[in-house]
Parts: sequence; C-alpha cells; structure tokens
Amino acid sequence: MAVVNAYDVNLHFKGKSNREIYQEACAFLGFKKGNSELLGLFDTRKDNLFLKEIRIEDNYIGDRGTQALLPVIQANKVLRSIVLPQQSLTDETIDKLLLVIREHPRITELDISGNTEVTTKSGHGIIRLVSDNKMLSKVNCRNTSIGTNIIKKIEQLAKQNGDNDTNFFQSNYFRFRKVFQTLDTNKHGRVSTNDILQNIEIPQVADHLMEKFASMQTGVLSSTDEVSLNVNEFLYFTYPDFISHYEIVEQASKEESEEETIVKNWENMQIALGYLHLLCPDYKAICIRDQLLSDQQWKTACDLAFKLQTTANPGEYNIQTDSATCRHVVTALSLKEGLRAVYTFPRRPKPKGTQQWKMAPNLLKKVTALWRDGDDYKVERKVSIKDLLPNQVETNLVRLEPSLLTPKFPQHDLPEDLEIGLEEWVNLLEEYYDEIATPLAGIGILSQEEQEQFTRPPTPKTPRTPRTPKSGQSGRRLP
Repeated sequence: MAVVNAYDVNLHFKGKSNREIYQEACAFLGFKKGNSELLGLFDTRKDNLFLKEIRIEDNYIGDRGTQALLPVIQANKVLRSIVLPQQSLTDETIDKLLLVIREHPRITELDISGNTEVTTKSGHGIIRLVSDNKMLSKVNCRNTSIGTNIIKKIEQLAKQNGDNDTNFFQSNYFRFRKVFQTLDTNKHGRVSTNDILQNIEIPQVADHLMEKFASMQTGVLSSTDEVSLNVNEFLYFTYPDFISHYEIVEQASKEESEEETIVKNWENMQIALGYLHLLCPDYKAICIRDQLLSDQQWKTACDLAFKLQTTANPGEYNIQTDSATCRHVVTALSLKEGLRAVYTFPRRPKPKGTQQWKMAPNLLKKVTALWRDGDDYKVERKVSIKDLLPNQVETNLVRLEPSLLTPKFPQHDLPEDLEIGLEEWVNLLEEYYDEIATPLAGIGILSQEEQEQFTRPPTPKTPRTPRTPKSGQSGRRLP
C-alpha cells in the first residue's frame, strides 16, 4: 500500500524530495513512469517538502494516478488545498484520501467535483471527516453521485468550520485581553507564542496564528528561540485592525478643520439670527463641516426659515416667541430647509483615509492626555483603569463616557486595578465608541423623514373614473 502509517511519516520521508516520493509511489502501483506534468511540478531538492497546494484541474491523472499522490500529500505538512475535479475517482480511492486528510494538520480545502463514480458511501465518510477535522472549511462534492442532501450537509459543516476562524478574529477587546491575562500566569506581562498556540482549541485559528508568528520580522518582535509577546504585540497578531501607536500619534496630530468649520458656522448663524431678532434653541443639530458660510448666506437662510414657519399650516410650524429674549423661535428643521437656498447638503460624509477613525483628532487628544508630555507620547507608560474610566471627555461635537465600560471588566474576570497602555486604551474606545459616545450636534444632512415633516400644499386627488365594462361583461365582479 502506498499510504504510510501516520506515526512513521517523518521518518519514512526523511532525506527525500517530492519527486522521489511520487516516483516511489508510481513504482509501487506498477506505473512505468509518472505523469510528466507532475514530475515537472515536484521539486527534486531533498527535504524540501513545502507544497501548499495540489491542483489537478487541466491535467488528467485518473483514479490510480491519484493514489500515487497520497504519499506526497502525507509528506507535505504545510499543504492547504487538494483539488481533483473530473479524475474518474472511485469510492476506494476516496476512502484512502480521507484517511490521509484525517491525519493531516493543515488541509483546509478539498475539491472532488465532477467525479461521477463517487457515491453516497464516500459522502458519509466525508461527513465524518469534516465533523472531526475542523480544519476543513471548503469542500466541493458537486456533480458526483453523492446525494443532494448529503452534499448540503457537508457544505454546511465545512462552513461552520470556516466560521470558527472568522468569528474568532472579530473585534472583542475584552475576550482577547482575558486570553492574555489567563496565559500570563507569572504576571510578567508577556506570554510565549507556544503557550498561545497550545491553548487555542480551534485548529484553523491556531494554524492562522502559526502563519502570523512565522512571518514575524526583526524589529516587530525579538528574534529569540522562545518568542514572547507583550500585550500590545499579542493584540497586534490577534485583534483585527489593531491601531498602532504610530497611527494614534498621526491621527492626534491632525488639525481638526471640520470641527472648527462647524463651530464658526454656528457663530455666524447666531449673528444672523440676532440681526433678524430670531432664536433657534436646537441650532447644534445643523453641522456644516465642509464650507464656511458668509453672514449674508446665513441671513438669507434664517429669513427663509422664518417665512417657512409663518406660511406653514396652522398648528404645524406656527411662530413662538421666547419669553426671555422676546425673539421669534425658529426650529432647526425649518432652518435646514432655508439653507437649501444657499448651500447644497452633501449626500454622504467624505472618507477619512484608509483608517476609518471614529474619534476625531480633538477627541483623541483628550482621551490620550495621560500619555502625553507636551507633544511627545510616552508609549510605554501604563495607567490604571481606575484613573481612566471615570474621566468624561467632551468636545463641541461629542461627549465620551468611558465609565459605561466599568462593568465589563469584572464580567470578563479582569482585575479592577488593571493597568493598560496607550494602544490598548485607544483600541478599546474605538471598538465601543458607539456605546459610550453621545453626539452633541447633528450630522448636517436633512434626512428623508425630516423632509416629509415639512408641510406643503396637499396634492389634490384625482377622482376615480368608474371603469366601463367591456362588451359582453357585466359591471358586477364575480364572487
């Protein structure tokens, strides 16, 4: 038999090349020579067993030719994909292939589509394999003789395996922080990559991390035999879209031109309202960030807003007077409509570069104040969450309340006196921004619902003309 016992794999293939392994399997099966294209593909260097995929799509090797590939699959421990469509495979060969894949540490894709002699017998074996081997996340058995329901079950199980990897690498600061805290048994603030891999229960996640660790370069981590990570390095490899301190400093150093424009427009608006003896209590609902409007533009908009309310249907936008200032009150809604005469509202905000920051520069400067000494950031500084969470931070546009995150720390078994660094703090606030931020101003765009609230003259309904029955029909509808 060409397949080698799983316990003897490393010893059996030691000192051999992929071509030698393939040729030995061909000789065992009685072939005079192997497939010429495969011989050209397989390396002749000894112990260079690093094939990542075997794809036989435009090359026919047949059922027995596929059996000659089984030792090659066994020997290459980094192999990820096996694609064997339309090779006239049989259930016997599939059984042998499944046996090899079951013991393989890295294979994630199997394609045996178009092999019409593969039956439901193999389908049941594939179900067992995909259930047991959580690495397999992509399996194609279509256009075979396997039943449709079994194929659906196989694809469903494979998708679940793939989702394990996807779900693990989703933003969840507290989950990743707890993993680090658990592995840091001696409380030195570092964990080894070996401990991380050994404690990951999902095979494809461990495999994914193994690849990331293998790509580590000098300068990112220390190049020692026993590689260890501090918490920021750990989050760099596990936390999606991790924001580094370089990106934090760059964002915080930007000038907040948008907020300045919004505030200046508010000031000009107030001048125009005062000139016309008007008052708009909810003026902060209007945020024009892309253009500074002149005094005259604001006067025109405010005047139109007043006229809109005076001509609106009674009871809808009737004019009120502020008792303290004796000014007529206009709403932000009517003021937005008046602005349409002098300003075109953008349909959507412009993207802010590759990193879609939720915290604007002015806000970021305030939340990172404990790490700043003048213009310099002390990246290595650790600050207790007791000193961070109570601090409410506010700009002209938003209020941030980190204290709302306080219950989450004990919920994830994290100590109340946990000390964290600049990168941790910013990534945490970015992830939970929507939960802890309260807007203090509007978005500057009139929504469809707001447009529909304006009272306009109703469109008179056209009376329905009774339909004339056709010849031979009565006007009465049949029951």
